[in-house]
This record gives sequence, structure tokens and C-alpha cells, in this order.
Amino acid sequence: KFDHYCPWIGNAVGRRNYRYFVMFVTNVLILALLLTCTCVSILVLSITQYNQELVDSIRDHMTEILLTVYGLIMIVSLFLLWQFHVRAIAGNRTTNEILKRVYSRNNPNPHDKGCLKNYASFCCKPVPKSKVAELDDDSPLPIRGRSTNGLDVRLLDVEDGSPMELDIDENEAIIRT
Repeated sequence: KFDHYCPWIGNAVGRRNYRYFVMFVTNVLILALLLTCTCVSILVLSITQYNQELVDSIRDHMTEILLTVYGLIMIVSLFLLWQFHVRAIAGNRTTNEILKRVYSRNNPNPHDKGCLKNYASFCCKPVPKSKVAELDDDSPLPIRGRSTNGLDVRLLDVEDGSPMELDIDENEAIIRT
């Protein structure tokens, strides 16, 4: 179940990592809120507690002012992204399905179990196993496909630079050190 490609994390987001993506966006939103609140509290304290004039406070705390502006921009953009995904989870839809308008009033989402069940499924459902085979440290590394251009391929071990032998079978190649 593909959701979307995210340039922020440089990865495709789908069934196995969507929960972690939403947690990442939530945590960065909280961090932006914390940054902005901290900077605003420093500015307010400098004006009220230390009796600084507003102009002096601005001059002395330019970093906090810039971080506040940056934090506010991040809060707005992250909140919009966060609420988009919260709504997508509530309807059990992917970003791809929303952008392509797969479901409508005439064509309802068959996967929607209701808001609470969708959230429970999102939060508590176990992460499906990877379809990529896990290899033992001693087992050879399979390479899918084979060379079609007829060139002789020479492989070197990454760690010590020693040559590696490539045994080619009809269906797959196996690297042996």
C-alpha cells in the first residue's frame, strides 16, 4: 500500500513506515512549537523583567526574533501537513488516493471502518513483515537478474578489496567471497 514519496525523509512512505512518518511530522511540529514558545518567552522576559525598551530588546534579541519568525512559518506548514494526514488516517485513505480522488460520495472507500477503528488500526496494527529476504552473515548475497551485455564483471570486496567470484545460474547470481 504505497502512500507517497516524501522528500523530507528521502524515502517512499507506505504501509510499513507510515506510522513512523506521522510520528516524525508530529514530533517536528512539537519541536517547532517549543522553539517558538521559548523564543517568545525570552523576548517577553527581556521586556517585562529587565525593563528593557522594545527597541533595545529587539536589538539585543535578533536571533530570538528570527527564530520566532522561522518557528511560526514551520508551525503553519507542519500543522497543515499534520492535519492532512490526521484526516487521511480518519478516513483510512492514502495520500495517493486523496490526490487522485479515487473515492467520492458515489464511490465510497471500502477500507473505511469508521474514525475510531481507523485510528485503532493505525496505532495498534502490527507492522507487516518485509518482503525483502533477510540474509544471515554467512549466506551469499543474491543478485536479481543477470548481465545482458555480455561483459565480464569483476567484483571486489568492499572491506579488503579482494576479488569475489560470481557464479551465474539461470535465474539468479550468487556472490561468493
